Amino acid sequence: MKWNVLNVAALVWLRGQWVDKMSVVRSFFPFLTVTCVGILMAGWPFLIGMAAFSSLLIGWFVFAVYCMKD
Repeated sequence: MKWNVLNVAALVWLRGQWVDKMSVVRSFFPFLTVTCVGILMAGWPFLIGMAAFSSLLIGWFVFAVYCMKD
């Protein structure tokens, strides 16, 4: 198996384990806070924009890993 950053990220995401319940809260609390404030201030278009931006970042990440090897 060839190791690259995408394989490591997939392994961490699929096989990773949390140390305790408080680490889950500390990890997701900033994301949930920004998401809730964004929905309250801008409504559902905020989520659509955030999803589009996240998709672009993930697409660029995959493109950079597989197409720009050097």
